[in-house]
Amino acid sequence: MGEKVLSASSDVFSPFLRTYAHCSKGRDGVTFLLINLSNKTHFLLTIHDREAKEDDGAKHILKENSFSSHIKSAFSWVGTKASDVTFREEYHLTPKHGYLRSQTMLLNGHPLELTDDGEIPSLDPVKSDVHSPLHIAPLSIVFIVYPNFYAPACALEHKKTLISKLLD
Repeated sequence: MGEKVLSASSDVFSPFLRTYAHCSKGRDGVTFLLINLSNKTHFLLTIHDREAKEDDGAKHILKENSFSSHIKSAFSWVGTKASDVTFREEYHLTPKHGYLRSQTMLLNGHPLELTDDGEIPSLDPVKSDVHSPLHIAPLSIVFIVYPNFYAPACALEHKKTLISKLLD
């Protein structure tokens, strides 16, 4: 996540779900941070672009809602039509066995452990269809990167990063 903070809110009325948005760091796009503080409630969210229409789908999990009404006016797709955007990057951090005091954190279901050389492991995202619902498990921290989302506030930040790289 970059330094530039964007306005973020949700239609989900729950004291357990926190939502944040930033310009992505070092590249185009927007990164969302979602924190589920509940140890029981699952959330199923959808994020739509300006062209997407609301879906009256069944509620499969305890809470289902959309960011769409809040992001339509602030974001748009970068350099391509929304129908051409196919994926988002997801990083789900959860405690092992759902135990909050666990000393092992899971990234996308895999334990985060140092390599044999003592280095930080590869932090590979799960790529998901950009139009699929987003599942937020209990006691989880989720980073969602939309590499093709554009926020006008991020344009200047991205230019600064490019200029900085050229000067180095």
